[in-house]
Amino acid sequence: MNSFKNGMSTDILLDGTAANQINGVQALIADAGTGTVGQINSSTFPFWQNIVQSAAAPLQGGSALTLGPSTIEALMLTLYIKLTRGDDQPDLIGASDDLFTFFEQSQTSLKRYTSTSGGNAESDATAGFVTMKYKNADVFFDSSGGLPAQHMYFVNTDYFELGVHRDANMTVMDELRSVEPGCRRHSRPVDGQPTVLQPLAPGRAET
Repeated sequence: MNSFKNGMSTDILLDGTAANQINGVQALIADAGTGTVGQINSSTFPFWQNIVQSAAAPLQGGSALTLGPSTIEALMLTLYIKLTRGDDQPDLIGASDDLFTFFEQSQTSLKRYTSTSGGNAESDATAGFVTMKYKNADVFFDSSGGLPAQHMYFVNTDYFELGVHRDANMTVMDELRSVEPGCRRHSRPVDGQPTVLQPLAPGRAET
């Protein structure tokens, strides 16, 4: 089960170029901001392009920024505003390890210490954040799962979905004989693709 979850997680974050791989985040939110998604060429139809925020050429103008804990929120804020229309706003941010580290370090002044077992908080305290949010968006890191270094993806999940074939929707198949003693194998076929339902939903920040 864990191997299935890890494999699916990796596929969702990659670009779909490997054999039998779905088109993941890197295909739907391209580095160049362009590309073809859902048979719509965003070079021909610019409204379909995703928004790219770059430290080298910030959307807010001005000179290039040296990305770090003191500048990460300035880049995130501009992109977040660009992707917000009323109640429509990013609700999920996937970050590479390095950018997530900068983001957490930028929040250290807000750090609080709590007791982990109901004991004396002074002698039984833990530091750091169990979960991270930026405004209303959950922030997670997953470089080991496929997110490229120096990338941060802003997603409004209201406009993303995984479309699957009705006969191959992760249904557990009959048990297969394994070559490993004492092991059992089950197959979960998936025939589908993640889809974007609205063009302004995604954005990306990079160095």
